[in-house]
Amino acid sequence: MRYEVTIEVDSVSGECSAGHKVGDRWVTKSPEQPLAICPVALVSIWQKVYAMLLGADFWWSDEPDVAYFVCPDYGKVRFKISRRPRET
Repeated sequence: MRYEVTIEVDSVSGECSAGHKVGDRWVTKSPEQPLAICPVALVSIWQKVYAMLLGADFWWSDEPDVAYFVCPDYGKVRFKISRRPRET
């Protein structure tokens, strides 16, 4: 993988049923690395995380290395997904 991707809870509206709080973060360098994140949220954002690991850009994002996505559980949790080049 070309990048290291960080998933961070950017905001929470109300209460997250999985207990995630602002500032929770997970870092991955590989699609095989397990993440201790709510499975409902992970299913929703995984394609974006995987794409960012490989270097994809999202045309709707003002920042090429950052994207925001909300959990499908009524949009209570907003995740910031960012990447940086992986150190070898």
